[in-house]
Amino acid sequence: SSTSAAWTLALARASTTAIFPSSTAERLDRLPLMVPMAVRAAPTIKTSSIILKNMERASSLIKSFKQVAVDQSHEELRCFSLRGYLNEVLTSMHPALKKTQHSVQLDCPDEIEVIGYPGALAQVMTNLIMNSLNHAYGSGEAGHISIKAEQRGSLVELTYADDGKGIPADILPKIFDPFFTTRRGSGGTGLGLSIVKHVAVAHGGEVSVWSRVGQGSTFTLRLPASEEGTPA
Repeated sequence: SSTSAAWTLALARASTTAIFPSSTAERLDRLPLMVPMAVRAAPTIKTSSIILKNMERASSLIKSFKQVAVDQSHEELRCFSLRGYLNEVLTSMHPALKKTQHSVQLDCPDEIEVIGYPGALAQVMTNLIMNSLNHAYGSGEAGHISIKAEQRGSLVELTYADDGKGIPADILPKIFDPFFTTRRGSGGTGLGLSIVKHVAVAHGGEVSVWSRVGQGSTFTLRLPASEEGTPA
């Protein structure tokens, strides 16, 4: 109904006002003007449902961006749920991933908790995903990325793997070196994987890599677990 559609838009404006700065919220307040004329002219319950679902997805995406941005700009050592935060990062990466045909699988028990800097971990996962998107696959290829976490005593082992092209043996020893890149002329900075190593070491952990040409790449991070989450 018209009332339902109006309520949906009002709810969306209220949500974005709470999340965004006032200047941005003011721009989003003009959201009804962006709704197609045909939809506004003939609103239905189905249309309202579609709008609400889209708003819920947008709200989820915005919250994820906000959480990652806050953590990256206000680094505090704290204990956090690994699965919950990995989900947040994957949601924030959705715009980049949806442009591809790749699938991402997350396997992480709910009870695993890590002591560290969530924003730094977000940067690690973002860099690994972007490394796969930029280097592991050819245009139009449909790949599979897996992220798996297991607790091993006082450490959490976080494994990131793709089934892409793999890394040549002569390049593999250099991938964590600052400014090393195979795409210098295409905008590569050579900092992505060096940041991954730096963050692992800063957490009191380590990172290793396995890769073969044609068989993909696997990065394994070992990070300290929280005392509460460590098995007796």
